Amino acid sequence: MMLHHVWSLEEQHKSNLLSMSGLRSELDQCRKQLQKLLQSEKNHQIDMEILARKLMEERSMWMNQQEESIQLALLSVKEELHYERNAT
Repeated sequence: MMLHHVWSLEEQHKSNLLSMSGLRSELDQCRKQLQKLLQSEKNHQIDMEILARKLMEERSMWMNQQEESIQLALLSVKEELHYERNAT
């Protein structure tokens, strides 16, 4: 009876070791997946920062072009008025 109990404990210990090994393996896989996800998140954040910077640059260029167009239009109107004043 005692021998049977010892044998049962040894079998249980072996089973626990196998379970622990499996859990460690699963934990390692989860850690690797987490690292991949964190790296992916970091890459996406970098991409978003680059896109935001490009958007700000393009907006600034567009606003400058609009301002130049307005200035040219105002200059044209001013020249027309000057011409009309001098023509009369």
